[in-house]
Amino acid sequence: METLNAIMESEEMGLFVENNQELITEVTNASNDFAGVIFEYVMNNPDVFIEANVEDMKKNIRTFSEVAMAQYLTEVTAIASQDAKIVEPITSENALNDYI
Repeated sequence: METLNAIMESEEMGLFVENNQELITEVTNASNDFAGVIFEYVMNNPDVFIEANVEDMKKNIRTFSEVAMAQYLTEVTAIASQDAKIVEPITSENALNDYI
């Protein structure tokens, strides 16, 4: 967890978030919208999820929702990563890279 915290608080991550704020917001909004698509699918197809008891039905809906969202996020992330701008912070070691 310490490693993840260090990465998230790094200058590189800060630059990445700053330079890709619009893309991050777009993906966040699309993900939130997709949750509505999942809900609508479940409501319109109850026979897919109905089981003998409520606990099994909840499990079916939860499993479907988790897998659908994971697949959606995988695809959106793959597409969004093509548009993301990676910016390397300037340090004494790389300050002249643009000129060499």
